[in-house]
Amino acid sequence: MNKKRIYLCLISICYAAIGHIQTSSADSPRNSDEIMEEVLVTALKRGGQSLVDAAAGITSIDGGAIEDMGADSLTDFLQLSPGTSIDSSANTGATNIAIRGINTTFGSASVGFYMDDLPFSLVNINFLPNPSPFDLERVEVLKGPQGTLYGAGSSGGVVLIKTKDPVLDAVEGKIDISASQTSDGDDNYSASAALNVPLIEDILAIRAAVSFQDMSGWIDDNNLSFGGQPLPPGLPAPKENVNSNENFSGRIKIHARPTERLGIMLSAVASRMEDDLGNNLADDSGEQPLGLFSGFFGSKGFNKTDYDQYGLNISYEFDTFTLSNALGYIDWKSDYESAFLGSLPTSIGAETTTNELRLTSKSDGPLSWVTGWYYRDAEQSIFQNFASFGLPFNLDEISQSEQYSVYAEGNMALMDGLFDVTLGLSYFSDDTETSSPIFGNLDVDSSQVSPQVTLAYHPGEASTIYFRYAEGFRAATTDFAFSTLAAQAVDPTIDGLVDLEENSAFEAGYKAEFLDGSLYAELMLFYNDISDIQQSSSVFVPGFGAANTVINAGDATTKGVEWLIRSEPLEGLTLTFSGSYTDAEIDDDFFSPGFLGGAVPLFSGGTRLNLVPELVLNGTSSYSWSLGGSGLVATASATAQYSSDRAITVLAAPSIEGDAVTRVDMRFEVGRDNWSLYVFAENALDEDGMVSGTAFTSIYPAAGLPADGLNGSRMRPRTIGAGLRYNF
Repeated sequence: MNKKRIYLCLISICYAAIGHIQTSSADSPRNSDEIMEEVLVTALKRGGQSLVDAAAGITSIDGGAIEDMGADSLTDFLQLSPGTSIDSSANTGATNIAIRGINTTFGSASVGFYMDDLPFSLVNINFLPNPSPFDLERVEVLKGPQGTLYGAGSSGGVVLIKTKDPVLDAVEGKIDISASQTSDGDDNYSASAALNVPLIEDILAIRAAVSFQDMSGWIDDNNLSFGGQPLPPGLPAPKENVNSNENFSGRIKIHARPTERLGIMLSAVASRMEDDLGNNLADDSGEQPLGLFSGFFGSKGFNKTDYDQYGLNISYEFDTFTLSNALGYIDWKSDYESAFLGSLPTSIGAETTTNELRLTSKSDGPLSWVTGWYYRDAEQSIFQNFASFGLPFNLDEISQSEQYSVYAEGNMALMDGLFDVTLGLSYFSDDTETSSPIFGNLDVDSSQVSPQVTLAYHPGEASTIYFRYAEGFRAATTDFAFSTLAAQAVDPTIDGLVDLEENSAFEAGYKAEFLDGSLYAELMLFYNDISDIQQSSSVFVPGFGAANTVINAGDATTKGVEWLIRSEPLEGLTLTFSGSYTDAEIDDDFFSPGFLGGAVPLFSGGTRLNLVPELVLNGTSSYSWSLGGSGLVATASATAQYSSDRAITVLAAPSIEGDAVTRVDMRFEVGRDNWSLYVFAENALDEDGMVSGTAFTSIYPAAGLPADGLNGSRMRPRTIGAGLRYNF
């Protein structure tokens, strides 16, 4: 990383903190931009629990703080959780989250993703949604395997999105509108609103939230070839800002409490996202030689992803326990068109029904417990139109998965709470079947018993030392038929069946509050021993581009350290420094007898796991102060996030590495009572490094096409804007 950028980051953070200390007054300021706030966390499913007392790696980010920092998506703030990294890839509609080095794009899910107790779950794709962060209660990140509470898909951890519930006794609402301009791009617009209305006071209320973003493109189509030469005449003229996108999301929740014991929550979420091109760029010039896409084949690539999620959550409070049931349904569809040496329209759709029945203890005694049953039924289809290549067939593939799990976890406090022990156990079963015109029917079954044990010691009133052992897994699954066919060109023994992956995880942590709560610190060590890792990688297919395939690639290890320090040295001032170091790689050379007779490894020992940065550093500062006797309150804040380079793998080829990147965001807000005006700068240093590469980087030379630079996803250039917030 350029040292100048590091120095600029540190200077920006220190300036935001120190500069405004000098202008503070004696009036009581508003401390609204606190990012990591100690609250009661619910991720352990045993009711509210103090963050400092919870013997687990948990980050809780307050929803109000997320709005105060001006976050537009999960990408803006989720990496502030130590050990977590996030990447939004181009042209797939995918948000990719890695926790403690465990991550994949395809194959069974490695990170659980829940919105209001409803899981987002596909069959053999690890795409995750990127919901609007407007009107959230909080976001919790639970790190390490969570099979005893969250079943399959949580080998690395779980992200829990908690939206605001309807308020039964008050009308309230808020509006946030902004406009901005992107360097090398055009104007952007964003508007969000939420409204809460009691229908029957103290019994029935409804809450709705909507968000819309119209973001300009910033990549130009110069209509040149990859060698920089003009294409033949008669092709479309060069175009500017070809990668614009629009995002819409809406949520409705209806909360009914007919009695003190009975609660009913109905919810509906709708998301519509459309990208004209995505954020892939071959170099840092702001231009892409897209003529090979749009000129020859009439396509420049696009993605359109829609999903709807519906939920019904019913709970009843008995004297000694709570009975709850969460029923959910997801309808998800992604239409995209890859555009390299051809246009391949692809449509992926999924319908998923889930149900979780849970009992949670309410006893004030030393024993607390939770037990439950989870069921999921999913159907997923993929259609690829090969007629665009002049071939006499299309790919129509259907996957069906049925899974269930039962779980129980209990916590016992010992010696008046000085120690506590947590034991958990779950059983999981899954049956997945895929049918395609290429391979016919493929059927895989998997089952797994997952234990976990946690030992905790509380040496002080606000401190915890703990050790945790847990086992996680990713269910056996099937690969896409076309991906398998492509992989067989490298290794004929690859058959599209992906075995169960197992993870034995060790974690030790310390967290404590000091100086009457004005200083909070946590330090955690982790080690994951993974067997039969499901590793996704790319294969070059002449005439088609790249295909992503998933195979079991032997054993792997992730290990590292996480830390977070939050300080409030002065009234109105909050400083946070967090980060993680993660070593994540395949242990040994992985040989397959089908690849060159087993003489050359398909994956080399030391190959880095996909999209996992080794070092992540985060710093935030926020200062609020009153402007004399005017009643106005000002808040200045800055956030800096640094990630070392990330890699993606290609079968039997060196990994493709991105760049070390730094993002700095700044914001200044002034307001009174229920309104405020703000100005902001996102990516203030205009970082243009490649966040993550694509397989096209290695395909250029193989196809005889010289490239001017590495091809991969990049951040939106510097974006400066202003906005208005109003609450009532």
